Amino acid sequence: AALSSDLPDFATAVQADLMVVDSLSDRVVLVNEFDGSIINTSFITDSTRFSPIVNAVSSGSNTVFISDQAANAVFEYSTSGTYLRTVVSAAANNVSNIRGIAVHNNRLYVTVAGGAYTNTVQSFRLDGTDQQTFISAKLDSPWDVYFRGNDVLVSNSGSDDIERFDLNGTYLNTLVSSTGVGGVNFPQ
Repeated sequence: AALSSDLPDFATAVQADLMVVDSLSDRVVLVNEFDGSIINTSFITDSTRFSPIVNAVSSGSNTVFISDQAANAVFEYSTSGTYLRTVVSAAANNVSNIRGIAVHNNRLYVTVAGGAYTNTVQSFRLDGTDQQTFISAKLDSPWDVYFRGNDVLVSNSGSDDIERFDLNGTYLNTLVSSTGVGGVNFPQ
């Protein structure tokens, strides 16, 4: 989910504080952060492209990036729900099984669990160019990437762990270590 503070100039930002991905219904829903009420049940829908979507984040440029695991793509939509373009794709970037995404310092970060860049976090300019491998160590079926103040967290569904990296993508340590039994199981 993305907080409204991450969604500059959205027409509904006064009311809508969270974007929630409803993967089973292939839609992004707007939810009020304070009381959980649904503000818009079909903020972004696209049955021709979505199959299933995993993450929706603000691009920082008044648009929304949406990752799609089966389509192996990151799509960009206007805040009115109009498809704008495909930013990252299997054909253009040799990635597969795309899951979580994040925007940090004007770059798009994408967890990749298949293709030529299996078990990495790839980084792109916001227009999809300048592909770089940001993290390539200690990942085992990564699901999501999350930037905090001085570090980056990546969840691994294969090892059931959450790994911690510095802002340059260098491994620091395991934040959450789990056997998957009685602890964290398949963190997304």
